Amino acid sequence: MIKKSGQYLFITKTAECLPMKVIVYARVSTKEQKLESQLDQIKKYCEFRQHEVIQIYSDKLSGKNIDRTGFQKMMKDLESKVLPCEGLVIFKLDRIGRSVKDLVDIVSRVKAMDLSFISINDNIDTSSSTGRLFFHMMSAIAEYERDLILERTKIGRDYALAAGKKFGRKSKDIKIQEILDLKNMGVSITKIAKKFKVSRGTINNRLALYEETVKKHLQEKLQDKETPEEIEAMREKANAGDPVACLRLGQIGREQGENNAGN
Repeated sequence: MIKKSGQYLFITKTAECLPMKVIVYARVSTKEQKLESQLDQIKKYCEFRQHEVIQIYSDKLSGKNIDRTGFQKMMKDLESKVLPCEGLVIFKLDRIGRSVKDLVDIVSRVKAMDLSFISINDNIDTSSSTGRLFFHMMSAIAEYERDLILERTKIGRDYALAAGKKFGRKSKDIKIQEILDLKNMGVSITKIAKKFKVSRGTINNRLALYEETVKKHLQEKLQDKETPEEIEAMREKANAGDPVACLRLGQIGREQGENNAGN
């Protein structure tokens, strides 16, 4: 049995919990607090279980995040497999992480390294079948948290879209006429893109959108015949370089030619 704060924690051996080579992690929140009490309890536990302690890591720092020198060194050593380790022993869950998110992440990383995880005060030992249930519970909590985050993100995005907020990079204000003028002068798409400090894809997309708009405009015009006054005004626009007017005048000319041929 192990004595703690006037109470006695009784530990019984089971056939499943075999002796292992383990590392130990201990933490206190301030420099004034002592690590010895935790380490003493852990050593007594390991002695009772016949676990061999091959390395001890510790921190005197708040557990509000995992940016702790001793903890980071421990995880680095575990992941690089520099130690012949089979398990990680701590005194209490809040010694290694304070938030559910951190605990889930740490336990998942330990499981991925095929190591046992032992928290003495919480009676968790994943080298046993009962303790392995803890891994499954933590995995379920992790999945639940991920689903909550995704759901909150989607709700926030939908709300923002409904309020008129736009996502992504702000579109650059590039006048299509400037692109057309450069293109008509024989300037390549690459050089046009470089001039406006955008990608070739952006220029090609603007041109494709413009062509689609022109086609739609011409289709609408086909429904209504222009009056002589409108045609005259269109010629003035075409002379000024309006590409839509030029295209429509060319189309009108072809239609008139087809009509004359039919007569």
